[in-house]
Amino acid sequence: MRTEQIGELCSTSRRSQSALALAVPLSQFTPRVGGGSAFVVRRHSHRHVMIARFICLALLVCHAARASGIPDLERVHTSEDLARYISSMTTNDLALSVVLRGLDSTNSITVTPYTVAIPIREIYGTIAEVRFSDKLGSGFYESGKKYGVREICAYQDTKGEVYRFHIGISDERQYHLMKSLIKQRTHHDI
Repeated sequence: MRTEQIGELCSTSRRSQSALALAVPLSQFTPRVGGGSAFVVRRHSHRHVMIARFICLALLVCHAARASGIPDLERVHTSEDLARYISSMTTNDLALSVVLRGLDSTNSITVTPYTVAIPIREIYGTIAEVRFSDKLGSGFYESGKKYGVREICAYQDTKGEVYRFHIGISDERQYHLMKSLIKQRTHHDI
């Protein structure tokens, strides 16, 4: 009798469930208290598994990039934001490759309240100069030559300390010195 029931159930049009799932009444699987639910576990195709893995990996990489602690210059909108950005980049060891790329940038950003766009290269030049002022040496500034300042930005931290940065206008020789020093540091750290 039991075999006939399984055979009858297998011949039904409900092909989404296995014969065993159809043969055993759901009441045997429901908990004694409260309601229950039934489900069928199916194997996913290899393609679906690969897509799911790719999505997980992409999310992990994005999260790691944000968690790496490298600030984003695109989030800078005010002079205070700019000062905070410069300050954070001067102490971030992970940011050396970003600074190196920034020293070659030909783009500019507009920051409130300044009326003139600030070249990104000058922002990263300021970061490199502040961070490596002791390593750049006395020859970084030529004696008797005047160096301009594009803008001055500042912010006050939660302890009341004020951080102020002069975004300087460097010459090609100075940019070359900064890039050489950073390249040495990145190769040394590897």
